[in-house]
Order: sequence, then C-alpha cells, then structure tokens
Amino acid sequence: IALGPVNRPTERQITTSSIVRKANGTELGPWSFARMVEAIATCEVEADDLVSTGNGPFRRLADIEDLSRFLPPPTTRNPKPNMPARRDVNWKNLLEIFSEAIRGRATGVFLANGGADGRVDPIKKELYIIDGRIHHVISSDVNELLGEYLVRRGQVTREELNLALAILPRYGGRMGDTLIAMGLLGPVDIFRAIREQGRDRTVDLFRWKLGTIEFQDNQRLERSEFPLEMSLPPIMFLGLGACRTFEQAMQEISPRLDQNLRQSGPLLEDEWPIIAREVFTRAMRPITPRALLAMRADVPGKMQVLSAIEVLRAMNVFSFS
Repeated sequence: IALGPVNRPTERQITTSSIVRKANGTELGPWSFARMVEAIATCEVEADDLVSTGNGPFRRLADIEDLSRFLPPPTTRNPKPNMPARRDVNWKNLLEIFSEAIRGRATGVFLANGGADGRVDPIKKELYIIDGRIHHVISSDVNELLGEYLVRRGQVTREELNLALAILPRYGGRMGDTLIAMGLLGPVDIFRAIREQGRDRTVDLFRWKLGTIEFQDNQRLERSEFPLEMSLPPIMFLGLGACRTFEQAMQEISPRLDQNLRQSGPLLEDEWPIIAREVFTRAMRPITPRALLAMRADVPGKMQVLSAIEVLRAMNVFSFS
C-alpha cells in the first residue's frame, strides 16, 4: 500500500463522471470514479472497453492512466499451458485439486466460474498459487471488495465507506490508503484484512452449488502489491466447515465409521491445524473413524476430526484398509 499524505479529507468531492461503451455497443453510466473502480475490479468493465471521462472522447480503458491502474494485474502466460479438463466445483473436487497443488508444489492459476446459486451472471475467481501456496485471489463478486468486506466485519460503518468512496480519487483509488488517511484503520489492520479477505474468497468456493474449476500451469501475475503467501491446508479445513453441517459430515462417513484407517504416506511439511497432526499421530496404528471421533467431546471438535480425516485422505496420507 502506497500511502499518500495522511490528513482527514473534508474538501470538495471529485465529481468527474465516465460513460462506458461495451463491444456490443451498450453504454453504461454516467458513473462516478468510485463506481468505475468497482466495475473494473469486478471485471464488469474490461481493458478493451471504451470510456469517455468528463464528456471527453471515447478511449480504450487500458489507455486511460487514471483508470487502467485498477485493471487486474497482467499474467505471464505459458504459450502452451497445461490445461486439465474442467471439474465441477464441489468440496471433494476442491480437496483433490488443492491436495495435488500442495503435493506438487504447483505454480499457476485456478480459474473458477460459478456461484452459490443459479445466477445469470456467474462469479469469476482467479486463484494464483506459487509453490503450492495461495499468492493472490481475484474475484468478480462485488460483495468481496475490500470496502464491503470491512463493513461486514464491523471495522467500518456504511457511512464511513460511502465517504471513503467519495474521496477515493485523492488517494489513487486505493481503498486501503483512503481508510488509513481518514484515520479509520491502521496499516496493520489493512494488511490483515487483505490477507483474510483472500482467505475468505477462497473458502467461499466450498459453498458454491454450481460451477467449474480448472488449473492452468506456469502462469504468474506480473505484479502483486500484497502477496498473500497462504498455506492451503487451513483453507481446506475452513472450507469443509463452511459447506457441511455435522450431520452431513457424519452421514458421509457413516458407511466406514468402523473401518480401519491407516497412514499411507507422510504428512508433508506445511501449516497444518493442530487437530490434523493429532489425528495423524493417532493413526500410526490402524484406527477407526469412530475411535478418532472419541478424541473430542463437543460437536465442533468432532467436526474438526471429520475434516481432518477428509483432508488427510485427499492428501493420500490416510487410506481405508
């Protein structure tokens, strides 16, 4: 985050509006600067769309310096990328592909398209990974923009966000810089929120009811202002907790509740939740899921045990005998 002068902005608001002309001739707007930034961030407006700012001539968005900076970071693409077949988005497939990425220390991008319902305009997400760790997450969901995320968390009010949006141009269109300059949040708060926002954008995939996901190998962002460097195993645990109830998880495991599990591979060095390491250690000798569930007395604890079993199986660390 590049900070501008830290002062509480109360002067006049910037009112220059823009009109967008899409490739099919559809015109959108007039939009405020803040609305344009939102549209670019969520891919509603793209690099080749034409934009007229302040009643000026139409130009490609990519050629307008004050707006093009908000386009998603360019990607360095392999001329012949490895493009496996698309897979449906569901928790089992997500565990499988994330496990493959961890084991192979993969570098590339997951392209997801879908959502939690049958909306006409599906959500698009790009999850960039480096060496099997989440590096950057792009989402077209307006509800996942930083400002909206902070309002939901109670870190800023709706009124404060509206003021920040109104004065956004003075701070280069960067929401984090604007909120810091307003004295609403500190740099550490913003850094933490951006990281947790990336985590939650990824966890949200486990809630999708419709959609597809595919991995393209050896693709990197040319720039990233704030690399997330997040480990995938904790995200897999959070995802399972977000998409299933305890009853659903028990129903899934019930046919094998008394079948022995055993270690079938090493636990790779990574940021594993404590419960995963405990379950792994208990399975040095064959043990049933029922016996593992006895490790915890409360429902949240048992849910964590069930998540550990599923994640370790996806990682080929556990197998049923």
